[in-house]
Amino acid sequence: MRWRMRSKAISRNEWQLYVLAGLFLAVESFFLGKYGVRSSWDTTEYVLNAHQLLQGEGVEPFYLPYVGYVAYLALHFLFGGNEWSIVLGQIGVAGISVWAFYRLCQKEMAPGFAFCASMFYAVWPSLRYWDAYLYTDSLYVSLMVISLYCIASENKTGAFKIGQAVLLGAVLLIRPSAWLFLVALLGARWIKTGTQKGFGTRESMYWASGLGIASACLLFLFFRYHALLLLESYAKGEVIYPDVCIPVPGTVEERKDLFSWICRHPAWFVKMAGIKMGYFLSGIKPFYSSLHNAFALVTNGFLFFFSGVACLKKIFTSEYRGFFLLFCGLHLAMVGIMAENWDGRFLLPLLPAAIFFCFGGMQAVFVPRKKIA
Repeated sequence: MRWRMRSKAISRNEWQLYVLAGLFLAVESFFLGKYGVRSSWDTTEYVLNAHQLLQGEGVEPFYLPYVGYVAYLALHFLFGGNEWSIVLGQIGVAGISVWAFYRLCQKEMAPGFAFCASMFYAVWPSLRYWDAYLYTDSLYVSLMVISLYCIASENKTGAFKIGQAVLLGAVLLIRPSAWLFLVALLGARWIKTGTQKGFGTRESMYWASGLGIASACLLFLFFRYHALLLLESYAKGEVIYPDVCIPVPGTVEERKDLFSWICRHPAWFVKMAGIKMGYFLSGIKPFYSSLHNAFALVTNGFLFFFSGVACLKKIFTSEYRGFFLLFCGLHLAMVGIMAENWDGRFLLPLLPAAIFFCFGGMQAVFVPRKKIA
């Protein structure tokens, strides 16, 4: 009966999907019409590796962690596609993610807040802006949202579970930082299972093993592909890539031994990490205009303030909260250890979850008697 009632409620609100689709297409059309198909520094390498893959030469070692995106480009080239078909494909997947986000919000929020949250996700400028880039960000964020919807789904059939696994595998192959997503998922499930059934149970140990393997893969990718970049970044005091730096203590010789150098200057290391994380969460950059920085500060502050409210008031289940806090914490740690990017795109993976939690927090404040989950 409960499922039937929910299905009827969803069918009564089908008009909202048309509104979301119209808003989404309007924003996508604006960015695509104004800027066209865009590329960035690594685009050429992605395209080159895609052609090499089609010619049987394989992918260059440095771009193996991006093989999922390279294969996506190669698939388009195989069937005669070009940069426009690639971008339109990314926009199509982003549109599916809007539908998935809407359904997930409907499942966990009151109808009005679910619709508003979905509108924000559908039109959020920085998310839609990157859909027209030949870059990993759009496909990664969209597939991540779809994957979260599938994981939260009540469909537990074998075929659906296989589809979930394939989708999650595709997410992990798009870029190395996607392993943060898997670590957060497994960590949240392990914490939930451990608190409910005990951390010594077989099920809890099962999730702990998966978490350990995923964490080991993440660390391997980090040290294999980013260790040298990390040394260069710290040697010049880089807080925003590329070349936005702060003064560095010590001599050049001291900096060659990163660990001992940090141990001799712990306050500087903490200060540097704090500056990076501040730029990351706030969205402000020293080279942006004051108006841009003010807008970024207000919007990001709005998102994370009400997300914090949702966590404090325990609006969503412990697994939802655990995933959100772990996912945010892992990204903060990544930026604190490495560096913030000049274009702010490192924040993109957090935005869907932040929007979701933000509107859950708003519902908790403005409709406090309404039980969400």
